[in-house]
Amino acid sequence: MEHTTEITDERWSLAHRVGFRFFAAFVVLSTTIWYNIPFTSGWLLSSLNTAIFWLGSPLLDFFGIGEPDISTAGAGDVHATLARTVLNLFFAALISLCWSFLDRKRASYVHLRYYLRLLVRLDLSMMMMWYGIVKVLCLQMPAPTLATLAMPFGEQSRMQLAWNFVGSSATYQQFSGILEVLAGLLLLYRRTSIIGAFVAAGVLANVVMMNFCYGIPVKYYSSYLFILALYVLSEVALPLWHMIVQRNAYADTKAYQPQIRIWLRGAWVVIICYAVWETLGATVFASPHDPRMLRSLHPALYGNYKVISFEVNGVPMNDVRDEQRWNQLVVGESLDSAKFDGMLRVGFDDVRPFLLQPTSDRECVMNFERPMYESYSVRIIRHDSTSAELLARKEQLEFRLLLRKSDHQYKLEQEQFRWNFDW
Repeated sequence: MEHTTEITDERWSLAHRVGFRFFAAFVVLSTTIWYNIPFTSGWLLSSLNTAIFWLGSPLLDFFGIGEPDISTAGAGDVHATLARTVLNLFFAALISLCWSFLDRKRASYVHLRYYLRLLVRLDLSMMMMWYGIVKVLCLQMPAPTLATLAMPFGEQSRMQLAWNFVGSSATYQQFSGILEVLAGLLLLYRRTSIIGAFVAAGVLANVVMMNFCYGIPVKYYSSYLFILALYVLSEVALPLWHMIVQRNAYADTKAYQPQIRIWLRGAWVVIICYAVWETLGATVFASPHDPRMLRSLHPALYGNYKVISFEVNGVPMNDVRDEQRWNQLVVGESLDSAKFDGMLRVGFDDVRPFLLQPTSDRECVMNFERPMYESYSVRIIRHDSTSAELLARKEQLEFRLLLRKSDHQYKLEQEQFRWNFDW
């Protein structure tokens, strides 16, 4: 047991009470329905997706965004996530309005504030540890594939640039993950929660800025976690203001603490076990063909090839300046259990990423995302360690390619840490 002192006649302003009710409702809705709490992802998420479709569609259509796709709902910045966020804000406002009318005589929420902060700490701690562990294991941002290394710098999106920047240095990614895990562990214990919130706020501020500036589609959720970190820090905002800015002492009272805290320790154990379980689900129980775990999984055509001979329906095209001629073919590592990363250079300037999906030992399919989502069926006529001959078909067109493998080694793959500066 632990007995503490609290001020029973503390009175909050009207704006303070209404703001607390709205924030509490929003956090509870977001935590229990949006992403995190286990054993609620079935019927709750099914009901929520139904609400997104019926309530979110008119809202997004009104703003000209389009109908939400509930099949892709998650932490990403998809229409369903936007609709879900707006619905959470709407229901939080509705709940706070009803709550304010029914409980208008209450002067403060000292007790409830403690449990809200506990919920925020546990939610933030779990997500910081989850994201931190996958970074420590270099799972979130894998090293660039061979096709990515061969792609011109200017052809990469801002997100690809940021992803490859972090993924190209395992040490930097692990350092970021260690900070996130440290923040999550410190948030679990009340006496170190403020330090953990400072660490989390610093890390998340950088993450939020990267997401917004580089177009990484986790803007909503990273901003939400950053707000949670700031809320934990709000507990010491006023004392820090008096101490640092006004340079005087701040007479504060002891915050409310429950007398029986056995269940809180149990909650900490559950959260830690859940975070470990989620991490194991992303690592140990993941597909053995996941390139983030097995980067050595290569297709038969793995390599960087120069197109020596190119024919279309039997007609040779030898001019490398021809805008229809294939000049370079790169097949990289696995992206999942059945697809491999690839890049095709057509002419001098047209670079087309594709996914290579093997269908048999000698046949595969090339799927392009642009310019028109083209697909080619490819048959390997001959292949050895230095060359290959392929036959690609698309509708009435037949392409015959003679390839020669390049032994070029990219500097980004070979460069190691060094103290001196050398281009």
